Amino acid sequence: MEFYILNSDFEIIAALDTFKSAIWTRRFYESGDFEIYAPANATTLGLLTEGRIVVRADKQEQAGIIETVKVTTSQEEGDYIIASGHNLQALLNRRIVWKQTTLIGNPEKVVRRLITENMIEAEDEKRIISQMRLAEPAGISGTMKAQYTGDNIADVVSGICKENRIGFKVDFDLTAKTFTFSLYEGTDRTFNQTAVPFVVFSADFDNLLSTDYTADGYGHKNVIQVAGEGEGTARQKVTVATTNLGGMARKEAFADAKDLSSNSGEFTALTYAALLAQRGAEALAEARIIEGMESEIAANYSSFQIDRDFFLGDLVEIIDQYGHEMTPRVIEIIESQDDTGYTCIPTFANDEE
Repeated sequence: MEFYILNSDFEIIAALDTFKSAIWTRRFYESGDFEIYAPANATTLGLLTEGRIVVRADKQEQAGIIETVKVTTSQEEGDYIIASGHNLQALLNRRIVWKQTTLIGNPEKVVRRLITENMIEAEDEKRIISQMRLAEPAGISGTMKAQYTGDNIADVVSGICKENRIGFKVDFDLTAKTFTFSLYEGTDRTFNQTAVPFVVFSADFDNLLSTDYTADGYGHKNVIQVAGEGEGTARQKVTVATTNLGGMARKEAFADAKDLSSNSGEFTALTYAALLAQRGAEALAEARIIEGMESEIAANYSSFQIDRDFFLGDLVEIIDQYGHEMTPRVIEIIESQDDTGYTCIPTFANDEE
């Protein structure tokens, strides 16, 4: 990996290709992050400062902002600087839903409205990020009802994306000096379809170096009671469930949604109940059984290459040597480079109930 370091005017001031190690992480549902560990000297101390933009030279649409700088000194190990931060998705973390916003309709249109009203065409011009753009709509289907007031935009978008199995990203255009926000759906590359070639990782295919399989149901809930406005027995409640089972199979939780308001009858009882139900659906999305595999693929000889044969957000087939079979989604990709070479570790997770 090699990086371009940009100033506040998004102009390249230097290329950085000498470092001890670098880690670059992309995520489907959330912002990614990065870390550059380099010898501390006049050059690196001048380049790697808080607020600088870091762009990957090999994938220039991927950029991040340095948020933390740490300098360590050691007589034995030498002096090093560690610059870390998040990618441009984290710009959403700098804005909140400024005023009460009720959103009813298609998830993609809902998210695009949130970005437009709070980052691109905000009433207060100080809230506008002039470099931010919206990509063309991806045509994502679905419907939702929600109400937000003061919520962090990054948290809202991430929650909507998780519930609807869609990803979001912010691409950088080095020439135009702009950021483009877009939503996207992963491609199904499993045995369940015939439209595109299969992508299969297994010990038999000799394209896995290691796997860590996890199934964790401790935090799993399948019934959520959501309570909205009102007091005591008059408080309005709805129940959202993913199962009709009872007994030990029923796992309950409570979601406080007092922040959702009917605005003194502005919304009908049916619409307000739908808003509460949406909050319950979001809570269930956060309380699924955690089943996944973290696998290290062989970057130099794997039959399937990241960003060529499969991409962040895609569904793939994975089979470990003990017969655990999954059709998980690629929710994270960690690329790293150090003295030993380049490695790439995708994280696969089952995001279905």
